[in-house]
Amino acid sequence: MGPWEAQVREYLAFRRSLGFALRTPGDELVLFARYLDSSGHEGHLTREVAVRWARLAPRARPEYAAWRLKVLRVFAKYLHGTDPRHEVPAAGTLGRTYGRTQPHIYSSEEVVALLDAAMTVKPVDALPPHTFRAFFGLLAATGLRCGEALALQRDHVDLAQGRLTIVHGKPGRARIVPIHPSVVNELAAYAARRDRSFVQRKSDAFFLSRRATSLKYQRVTALIHPALSRSLACRSIRSISHFVRSLLW
Repeated sequence: MGPWEAQVREYLAFRRSLGFALRTPGDELVLFARYLDSSGHEGHLTREVAVRWARLAPRARPEYAAWRLKVLRVFAKYLHGTDPRHEVPAAGTLGRTYGRTQPHIYSSEEVVALLDAAMTVKPVDALPPHTFRAFFGLLAATGLRCGEALALQRDHVDLAQGRLTIVHGKPGRARIVPIHPSVVNELAAYAARRDRSFVQRKSDAFFLSRRATSLKYQRVTALIHPALSRSLACRSIRSISHFVRSLLW
């Protein structure tokens, strides 16, 4: 391991101890460190070196280079805090990075339409329609993130106490989410139907696919765009959980 990679890994260990996952950004920083080590760069970090590395993927979109430099700026600030001779690239040097799409805030009528549309998922006489209705209903009622709902195991759903245990929330923290009695009833009805559909348990996941395996993010996103957008403007899976947050605020 070269000296720059050692510094990057020390930085990542520090940030992760504070709760930051830094998966993809961490990978990029390791690549940057190895670039510096392989090129024999010594001394302090300079703006010129940072920008040159960020632009090393010539076929990538400009937003990618801007994002790489944005990731690097945070590391540069960390270095600058211990030694001011390390230079921090100016924000926006390579233009705009990736931006998030404006979330669509569902109205109550749209949530109802969404749940009705979920019941048209084929095969309509099997478990999938009920799975997606319960899944989308839970997102709308609690504001859970899609990944948090998909990660729910059976023992995370306490219907007797009316609460959910989110084991790996953001950023990697566990929390308890209370659920309304009406949501408890819907989840209980789904769980009973699920267990009747699959007598032999293949997965401990709360939400199951038609093959009795855990429901996957790819399946949810593949469904929501072509199938449900016919009934309402469905911009993103994230938009559903924004419904309850809009009510709270």
